[in-house]
Parts: sequence; C-alpha cells; structure tokens
Amino acid sequence: MGYPTVSRREPVQVGRASAASAASASPPTDRVVAVVELLAAGPADAYAASEVARMLGLNRSTATAVLSALEAAAWVRRLPDRRYSLGPQLLTVAEGVRARLPEFGRAEAVIRSLAGETGYGCALSRAEGEYLTVVALHRGRGRVPAGVTPGTRFRLRAPAGAAVVAWRSDADRETWLRDTPQRRADQLRRFLTTIRSEGVGVWRLEPGADTDLLELLGQVAAALAADPTQRELRTKVLAILGSFSTYGYRADELASARTVPVSYLVTPVFDAAGEVRYELQMGILRPDVPKPELEGCIRRLRAAGEALSSRVSFR
Repeated sequence: MGYPTVSRREPVQVGRASAASAASASPPTDRVVAVVELLAAGPADAYAASEVARMLGLNRSTATAVLSALEAAAWVRRLPDRRYSLGPQLLTVAEGVRARLPEFGRAEAVIRSLAGETGYGCALSRAEGEYLTVVALHRGRGRVPAGVTPGTRFRLRAPAGAAVVAWRSDADRETWLRDTPQRRADQLRRFLTTIRSEGVGVWRLEPGADTDLLELLGQVAAALAADPTQRELRTKVLAILGSFSTYGYRADELASARTVPVSYLVTPVFDAAGEVRYELQMGILRPDVPKPELEGCIRRLRAAGEALSSRVSFR
C-alpha cells in the first residue's frame, strides 16, 4: 500500500520554518493545539514552560500564557515541580468523542479479531479531502502501519488509499495519479481495476527489501513521532518505508504463483450512503508468503471489510 507522504497531526512546530504554519489562518490557535499535542504525544509525561517554549519554538512568555489559559480550563495541570501535564477536563473531551463516534469502537473489535486470526497487524484509515487518516489499528505481530499511530495522516496520492480511489470517478483517479510517472501510472490504473473486481488489493514487497531494515525503520519512525522537532526527519523515514511497496498485483499474477512477496493487503469499507470512505489494511511484509496462506488472509480481510460495511454505521 505504501505511505509516501505524511502529514500527521503531530505537535505543530510553531515558530519553526514551515509552510503549514506560515499559511495558517490562526497562529494563536495553532499554538494552543501545539501545546496540547506536545503534552499528549511528547516523549515525557510533563514539561516545564521553558521546555515547551524550546520544543515548539515559542518565546517563554507566550508558552507561559498558553499554559496558564489551559490550566484555567483544566486542560492541563501544574505539578508541584512547576511542570505541566494533561488535565482532567480532557477526559470530558475524550468521552464526547467516544459518544459521537461509537462506530470506531465497533471497528476496533473487528480489526482486533482480524489481527488475532491472521497474526498480522491491521489498520483502518478514513479518506477525507486530501488526506487518509489512520483511525484504528491493532498491531498483532505485524508491522502495520510501521511507526504509525491513530491520527497519522497521509496525502491521498498514489499509492496511498488505492482501495478508496478504486471506487471514485476517472477524474479523481487521475488526480490521485498526477505525480506518478506514466509507466507506473498505467500499472496502478490496472491495479485499481483489480481491486474493483476482486474486492482486495495485494501490494508487492519490493525485491531486495530487507524486513529487518523495515522493522528498524518503523521503530525509528515511532520514536520520532514523540519528538515534535523531528517531524521532517520522520516524514523522510516513512517515505523510505513507502518505497518498499509500490507495485500492485494483477489477479492472474497471483493465480500462477506458489509463494508471493507481499507488503500490504487493502480492501474498501463502504459508509451508510454506499460510498467508500475507509480502507482496511493488513501488513504482512514478507518475501515468501505461501499461496494458501495468502488466500486465507485475502478471504479474512475481504470478510472483515464487508462486516464493517454492513454492521457499522460510518458517517
């Protein structure tokens, strides 16, 4: 499937050179979001105001003002050693999210069962606008998505989101392919047709891919996710991971194989209106998957996608 371009809702690097912050409609809001996300996802449980300022590129007075406002709302709490951590009022926010998005709780049960049956990591991603966002995952013993957590976003560009794009208009497909070289774009068009006809897409693990290296890169990406100053480096690491998965098999290629190098399997999930809004993914990342095992994984992934489509009222 590949994860070529990442735009995770990581702590915003306010004050650092980035096109995103420069184009923001509300820099003060970005600062508040950055502070909350740092406290939620940073490498430590709590931070002093000076540490927040340094890590986010803010001046000390701005960081202190933001933290004070968040403390007044109980979104953060000040510890006796003058460090700040997440506050109890965020539990209300979390419960509100769970109440309004119960479908994700049900989806997690399906994904957990799928990972348990196959032993491979599984994830569900939602396509909305220009992005594909991971909303639920269960790692199993696999590596999907490598270094990725719920909330990670990817640009909806080839190869990411193929199971969603396969059901979109010709114009949308061409937009998805617009940064792709012509020869590879032709292959991906055939792959989209395969997904529509088979209900599942199988991405090849590229020849010469070192699975130990893949695992190491995934661990590096996961570690970098906790450091808001390393967003650019993490994006590069994930781009390297994506380069190991760029070719989608045709059905006839799989039919004639005894063992298959496989990176990811993908299948669509339809919402209540019959639109494909989600992609269910399974991470195998093996160079020699026996055909019977692959066929079993395909059947289970397809069934899980159908179960999510019919039983879960996605919005």
